Amino acid sequence: DTHGSAVARLRIEQAAMSRLIFDIGASFGQSCEGYLASGHCVVAVEPNPVAAKAIRRRLRDWIEAGLLSVVEKAVWQSEATLYVNEEDSEWSSMYASIGARYDTLASCIPVAATTLAELYRDHGVPYYLKIDTEGGDDEVVRQLRGLQPPTYLSFELSSMTCLDVVRQFG
Repeated sequence: DTHGSAVARLRIEQAAMSRLIFDIGASFGQSCEGYLASGHCVVAVEPNPVAAKAIRRRLRDWIEAGLLSVVEKAVWQSEATLYVNEEDSEWSSMYASIGARYDTLASCIPVAATTLAELYRDHGVPYYLKIDTEGGDDEVVRQLRGLQPPTYLSFELSSMTCLDVVRQFG
């Protein structure tokens, strides 16, 4: 219907103007830095306290300019355990089997949680939602149900669940 497509176009235009990017699983902020340099505002969500601290220290000027927010939490339904891989922290995961992959050691740390709905409420609707949570992408994508989808979405495909949810957006 014409009205429906006009509304959809308007939402896409509003999201495109927002310049807001959510980087879920920001690690040490490598992607954030590129987004910021391209003129975007970024919400970096990273549960690993060492990585979150490194983002705050390295990208301090962007934070002070109000263009970067660091949320030191996991996008999860409730507080949980993060399995921090001791060989390569980028392998860290909310799942023990992934955090300790290839017979490596992982330390367990409790982490606070937030949801996509809370991030939307606190920061707005993102133009781009980048999800890279080492095995937890399905959990994050499922949380998009009932929320306005971003104009652009990227995630690691670990099961068909992500595609099923995204397909519902049209």
